[in-house]
Parts: sequence; C-alpha cells; structure tokens
Amino acid sequence: MSNFCYKPVHQSGKSKKTYITHKQWTVTDETAPVYGIVSFSGNYSDGSFSISDINDSNVALEKKTSNDYYRRTIFDSINHLYYTDPENYTTSGDPEYFKQQTRDINRRIYVVSIPSNIFGTRIKEHSVTMSNAETTVYDDGLGNLHDLGFKNTSGVFTQSKDSYHIKFDFNDGWKSQKGNLESGEQFREVSQKLLDISNGPYEPEAINITAGYRPSGLYGLSGSAFINFTGTGSLATGSNSYVRIHNSRDLSANKGAWDEDFTVTAWIKVPPSQSTVHSYSGNFNASVNNSYRAIKQNSYNVITTSRGKETSGTPDGKCPWELQIFNSKSAAKGKLKFIRGMHGNFSNITSSAVNDGNWHHIAIMKSGSTMQMFHNGVLSGSITDPIHNVAIRTYEDIHIGARPYDFKYREFTGGNYFEQMFHGRYRYSKPNFIYPFSGSIDNYRIYKKGLTLLEVQSQYNFSRDTSIIGNVFYNHGMVVITDMSGSYERLMNDYTLKFKGSWPRDVHNYRCIVEDGEFNVTMNPSARTGYSTNGRTLQPFTTGSSFNPYITTIGLYNDNNELLAVSKLAYPVKSPKDIDIIFNVQFDT
Repeated sequence: MSNFCYKPVHQSGKSKKTYITHKQWTVTDETAPVYGIVSFSGNYSDGSFSISDINDSNVALEKKTSNDYYRRTIFDSINHLYYTDPENYTTSGDPEYFKQQTRDINRRIYVVSIPSNIFGTRIKEHSVTMSNAETTVYDDGLGNLHDLGFKNTSGVFTQSKDSYHIKFDFNDGWKSQKGNLESGEQFREVSQKLLDISNGPYEPEAINITAGYRPSGLYGLSGSAFINFTGTGSLATGSNSYVRIHNSRDLSANKGAWDEDFTVTAWIKVPPSQSTVHSYSGNFNASVNNSYRAIKQNSYNVITTSRGKETSGTPDGKCPWELQIFNSKSAAKGKLKFIRGMHGNFSNITSSAVNDGNWHHIAIMKSGSTMQMFHNGVLSGSITDPIHNVAIRTYEDIHIGARPYDFKYREFTGGNYFEQMFHGRYRYSKPNFIYPFSGSIDNYRIYKKGLTLLEVQSQYNFSRDTSIIGNVFYNHGMVVITDMSGSYERLMNDYTLKFKGSWPRDVHNYRCIVEDGEFNVTMNPSARTGYSTNGRTLQPFTTGSSFNPYITTIGLYNDNNELLAVSKLAYPVKSPKDIDIIFNVQFDT
C-alpha cells in the first residue's frame, strides 16, 4: 500500500480564469454618506477669487455646497473632464461610448460621486436608476441618463443624435455670463463657438449676441439658455449680430442639395417692433471712389436662412428655405413667412402674428412634395413644394439672425476713373448682413426628415425632444445631472440610487490526479490502533484485498505544507486500485 501524504500538482494541471461579478447597491440620500457616496451641486461663476487672500472680497460671494465645497470648482472640474468638447473624444476624461452619448452641460449641475471601493472596476451598464416620488431617471447602457416619465409619456417625441442634422440649444450661454449666478445675472456680448450636438462638423459661431436664461420649470426650455439678437447688424452704427453655422453648406446626405426631406424648428420670442427696417442692400455708387452700398428699406427681417449671398451684384436666386418676419414697413407686421424656391419659382406660407414678446414654437419643413409651416403646434399652411426633387446648392453656410449679402464697403485702390471702371481696381471690406432680426431664439433644430403633426405638437407641448438629462461615466463612478430644471433639481435632496458595481473574480482550477495504487490508505481513526489518527498501526480488517477506502476531502497545500484550501466532495468516491482518477478542484479569489 502507498501512503503518500502529498503529491505535487503538475504545472499543466493549473489554470485561472477571471470573471466579472456584479453587486447590487441601493442607497438613499441619507444612507449614501455611510458608504462614502457623496453628492455635489455645481454652477458656473465668472471671474476669479483667492481663498488664501483675506482681503479678497470675492471669496465671500462664492457659493458653497452643503458639504463645504465651492460650487464653481465642482462645475469647472466636471466641465473640464467630460464636457470641454462634446465632439472630440480625445479631450474627454472618459471616451467610452462617446459617439453614442449626448453631452450637454448647462450652467448648473448635480453630481453623485461613487468611490471605487464600492463600484469596483466600473459601474455596470444599464444598472443605474435614481428616483424619488415624482421622478425616475435611468441609464441607457451608453452613458446617457434618461427621464423615464418623459420617455414613457404618451405622444412624446424623443430623438437620438442620428435624427438631427443640427441641434443647438445654446446652453454654452453660461460662458457669456458676468459674475456669480446667485448674485445677479448679467450677460456680455459674445463672439464664440456655441455648443453643437449634431452629427458632423457643424459649429455655430455667435457674433455679437447676448445670452439669457429661462426660469425653472418642468421640461425643456425651463432653466435653459437662449440667445438674443440686436437687429442692428447691417447699419454703419451697429454691429453685425448673427450666428453662422460653419460647414453647413454641405449639410444633408446629398451635400447640401436640399432635395431630401427636412424640418427646421425653433422657439422664438419677438418684440412688438423690429429695430431695423433698412439694410445695405443697394448698389455701390460708381461715381464715388470709397463708398458704402446704398441703404434700402426692408419689409421683412430674416430669422434663419440657407439662402446664398449676393454674387457679382446679383442676389442669389436659390433659396432652399428661409424663415422671415414682416416688420413695421409691411401690412403683415409681426407675421412669419416660410419661403422656398429658385430663379423666380418661389412659394411661401404665412403664419399669424408672433410679435407679442412671448415664446412661440415654429416648425418649417419639406416632406415629400409638400411644404408646411406650424405655429405653436397648429398648421399655418400646407402647399406644393415648387422645387420638389430639385437639387439646389447655395454654397453658403446657414445663418441665424440675418442673411449674408456680399460686402458693405468698396474702396478704390488707385488709378483714374477709366481704371476704376474697367480694370476693377477695388478692394472690398466689411462683410454685409442684411434684414437683421430683433428677438430671441432657443432650441434650434434641423431634422433629417419631415416631422409628423404629433411630433411637432410634442415639441410644442413639452418644449424638448429628448429624454436625456445627464450622463453616467461608468469607469469613474460619476453620475452627472446637467438639466437642473423642475423635478430634476429636487432629486438633489431626496433620492434612492440603485446601481451595480463590477468586481473581477479569479477562478482557480487545479487538476488533481490520483493514479492507481495512490492514496489508498484511510485516515479514519477507526481504522487505526487506539482509534486515533496518531496511531501508526492499521486495524487488521484494512489490510485485506477487499478493503477500499473512500475519498471525501482534498486539500491543497503550499510548498511549506501549509493547508490553503479544502475541497469537500459531494459524496464519497472509492479510491481505485487499478485505474487513475482525476479531481478538478476549483475555488474563487
């Protein structure tokens, strides 16, 4: 009989696999601190302050969170990490699912930070919910936080990034704010890129506009930024005030042909009168060496347009679409006009007046062979598209707040009158924008399709077309709510948070081979003299050929013969005498 106590496991009999396990966590705003889960409110604040300078009067104006952090530092940190450039994943602190996420930061945010000793290596996708009695938000597995109630509301129109050519909410308006949000809101004129959430290289550049904010409310426009246009953009004493959407001349699948279906929507607020009813839209005076264009009277102003600018003194005859508002020089003062066509073949639809200083929702579209305009969810008109299936390109970017129109100023650079007239010795300067709009715009959209009536009404009723209100950054354990309007703000002080952490587990497998003739001596005390495991002499009944011990336990030892793991068999296994037997021992660490 063999009475080996130990046998080495061959290297080929060792293996290890790693599995991810997920632990479910449920915490409330009251119990979260017990686990090191902390929440922060943050907001943008202009200027600077020094906490080390006792004479810095700005320190006292800085708002803090309930856990004594400066709100501005919370905002700045989150913005820098995740929202600096929503179209460039290389600058993102967490590029995972970047192209599938909507990253739109407002001036106020709410952050829940989960420590790594709780979430492990990452938060599991599709596991995050945050709720109270009136609101439930959840993650979609791509890092977007959705409002479940909004998404499930009957008739709600929700869209993904792929639904848009362009989506501008102008929520970067906080960048133009002066001072602390809590101590009074002032907004400077800005000339900068505004936030773009769209597919493609389309970037809105704001020129001499101001930003404002809506008061808090339930959905959409509440708590969001909007932009204001001065309407004095083409007069010599004014400044050009408009938004240019860079690279939009090639917008749409057919490279800006505008022969596919599309819808342009926006919220607008218009004062009783337009500030400008004249533009530099006349000809140059040929007898004057250095001159502006002649000022001409306008009967309308341009809210947004895809129309091209003047070329060689002739207005561009191609207009894929343009939204106008009649000014005081027209009998239709305050009404909107949607125009589309080319080379004298134009059609238009007119709405009711909107110049009452209130917010109005407008939608203009081409759907099949039909042009339509909606005002506050109601159809203003529907006519046949005059250029259905006709590809028209203007080679000009889309503009909001005015229409581009060549140059305002012409300077003669030398020579005599003959050279002036026949050799074109002129230099042109001052880009010219005509029909400048006075008013405010918010939630500007260009969709890749014609919207249905129900979709337009949903936009009007809910003031939004997305259920996304923030983001989850799975690798960092960060839950960020960027829409702080209405019920989302109330989540700060009353919530139940559920999520799953991800923890790797190593599964070790050892193949223990018992060959014939090995380990065939029982360790049972009853088989030894003195009925003790210390007895060195076996009882006579154990020495016969018919006796077979049973294996019930396998121990794994280190090189120092120290027991590290014990495996109990489900049932005793008879130790074989003439065959080999293999036991696979498996355990987790």
